[in-house]
Amino acid sequence: MRNHAPPAVDFATVHIWPEHWYMGLSASVDWIRHHSLDGDLLGKPVVFEDLGKSRPTATRDAWLQAWYGEIWTRAAAGGAAAGSCV
Repeated sequence: MRNHAPPAVDFATVHIWPEHWYMGLSASVDWIRHHSLDGDLLGKPVVFEDLGKSRPTATRDAWLQAWYGEIWTRAAAGGAAAGSCV
């Protein structure tokens, strides 16, 4: 949060690569939730960019759906989640 706290910073960005960070699906959704809540505390939007899940491709859609579902839920509730890109 401290990297995004200065007044000159307009918004926060978050990356997530669970394969490289050894995170399961639940932990990665929590990661998104917690960073959105951090943005709420800062009063700044959070863009979830550079999201990735490469293997196995058979389950990638489920991960992306869970991530986008969490981002959408936070944004629809008026939270800091402002969007994402893969």
